[in-house]
Amino acid sequence: MPNLIIILWNLIILDPMLNGLVALSSLLPKAVGVGLAIIILTIVVRLILTPLTIRQLNSTKALQAMQPKIQELQKKYARNKQKLQQEMMRN
Repeated sequence: MPNLIIILWNLIILDPMLNGLVALSSLLPKAVGVGLAIIILTIVVRLILTPLTIRQLNSTKALQAMQPKIQELQKKYARNKQKLQQEMMRN
């Protein structure tokens, strides 16, 4: 099983990134080729991951907005953990 994970990681993530890095560095002048290719690849990866980052930030904000309600429920059901879980799932 671990071998399959490593193979999939290499096939799906590592190989395309390395191929992109080599292709970018070959297109750029030799003096700045690899360094600039790394910077460009980093920007591309960040752009690809931006929707996930935004979704994570929105989830964090929503959880922070719910925090006072959660604390209120924790005080109300301090002795009954099962009822606390039910109320938290309901809200």
